[in-house]
Amino acid sequence: MPPRLDITRQSEHNSNTVKTRKNVGGQPDHKGNYLKARTHVDDTMHHKPEICTQCGYDLRGEPVVEIRRGQVIDIPQIKMSVREHVNYAIQCPSCNKDNKQDLPGMQDYCLAQYGQNIKDFIVFMNARQYLPIARTNEMVSAMTGESISTGSIAICIHHQVQESSKYYEKIIEAIKSEVCVHADETSMKVKA
Repeated sequence: MPPRLDITRQSEHNSNTVKTRKNVGGQPDHKGNYLKARTHVDDTMHHKPEICTQCGYDLRGEPVVEIRRGQVIDIPQIKMSVREHVNYAIQCPSCNKDNKQDLPGMQDYCLAQYGQNIKDFIVFMNARQYLPIARTNEMVSAMTGESISTGSIAICIHHQVQESSKYYEKIIEAIKSEVCVHADETSMKVKA
């Protein structure tokens, strides 16, 4: 919703503001906040010039006259991690039964499927951040380089709804059994 349509937003002009002689913005005695360099770094890259940009002289082996440091604080590139599970069947020499274990988190009919972390992320973006399915698909693709079908996204959401519904029903029953229930409602301006 654009800010101009947000009815709960304070108006830019406040007639109750007390006039002062201070300038607008940060005051001289105000301690400013800024992005500080970190003491722990994950990676260090060294940038040493090898050739003089003016005359072309070879600078390798020459002494360093100044060192400056700068940090770039960023998130790592997100990419899908693939773990393959291999299931071995071993026949019992005593009774001839083929013994095998279930693959963790795998369905028998799938050769590949998405893991719980990406499923949880998809549901979070859709249910909590209100991102439609097509935009969730676009976001996952932009972040990871992998395209997940909108059908797979819908299935992730549906499975989570099924999983959560048993807890939801318990909450509803607990609320119904209470004598008094408080329901908070979103406020609204009466006078604009």
